[in-house]
Amino acid sequence: MCRNFLLQLKKKDTDIGFAEVTITAEREKFVDFSQPFFDSGLIIAVHTNHAQKVGRFPTVIIRVIGFSLIIFLVGLTCVAHIIWWLEKDDEDSHAFSTKYRKGIVDAYWWAVVTMTTVGYGDKCPRKISGRLVAAVWMIIGIMWFAAFTATLSTVLTLNRLQSGSIKSVADLDQRRVTVIEGTTTENYLRYYNIKMVLSDSLAEMIKLLKNDQVDAVIYDAPPLQYIAKNDPEIQVVGDMFAEQCYGVVFPEDGAEKLKEIFSREIINMQQNGEFQKIYNKWL
Repeated sequence: MCRNFLLQLKKKDTDIGFAEVTITAEREKFVDFSQPFFDSGLIIAVHTNHAQKVGRFPTVIIRVIGFSLIIFLVGLTCVAHIIWWLEKDDEDSHAFSTKYRKGIVDAYWWAVVTMTTVGYGDKCPRKISGRLVAAVWMIIGIMWFAAFTATLSTVLTLNRLQSGSIKSVADLDQRRVTVIEGTTTENYLRYYNIKMVLSDSLAEMIKLLKNDQVDAVIYDAPPLQYIAKNDPEIQVVGDMFAEQCYGVVFPEDGAEKLKEIFSREIINMQQNGEFQKIYNKWL
């Protein structure tokens, strides 16, 4: 869009261009700019659904731990009862009491210390069937701890990757970020390891963001700040970066009088406070 906009001015198909167009040395080669009317920069916007996910992070952790504990307790109960039934014997001090209450408490204790590989040895299976159960239970214990650790690590990693953790360009490594094709933003991000999704308009970028097809939008600060102010689904994050100035655009030749009028009025508005009033109202 910006490229076509400037091309029209270069060909003198239009007499004036007024938009969030950044003044650059490259563009000054074929178009002319007025006095800068706005000092801006780039800013990052994310979908608030991602920020809400990060807010729910403690709940997710509790669920993971709770679900794992339920599985652990079910398995512990089953193994404790099996080993008690197989190894109950009042004559052997290392066996389990035939009385249920005393025997099952010892069986639970044995199951815990066996699974954690502590193995105090105060109670231990003597029969082949009991030892087979113990062997299986030890293998299950190793697998359970490994699965629990992997699941917890995955949750922590996913939380770090949520866009709620995006605060600067450094947080966008390998993220999907949409920018408008042919803009200074695209050129700026070429120096970073960012997966860019090129769009034709701001409306298209916001649509991609709301549909979670990208992780973030990078665009000029004022339009994104305005959208975030009026759309609860969009949130700007971090500080403004890559400072730039906007100017009114004119064809390179033949628009000197128009340029003088705009430049003079821009300076007047900045000096009399009118510019600040407009800024406070909309941004």
